[in-house]
Amino acid sequence: MTPPAPPRGWGNLTESERKLVPLVVDGLTNRAIADRLYVSIHTVNTHMKHIFTKLGINTRVELTRLALERGGITDGADRTLTPPRHGAAAG
Repeated sequence: MTPPAPPRGWGNLTESERKLVPLVVDGLTNRAIADRLYVSIHTVNTHMKHIFTKLGINTRVELTRLALERGGITDGADRTLTPPRHGAAAG
């Protein structure tokens, strides 16, 4: 008998898994995330595998796209990460 599939969706991410998302969106490597959160690289790798499974994705690019499309993802500085508006002037 195979074990049941884990629940899917953003609501099923643990607090630890959610902490990784904005760091991935910011472009940090797994090593940099581990250093930032004071955890091992193995912990980050495990969290990333769980995030990918729960969201039904396979890459960091997909995670970033989903996070930005979803909105409401905040980073450690309490900034809400939102996609840039097309045609908006930088400044």
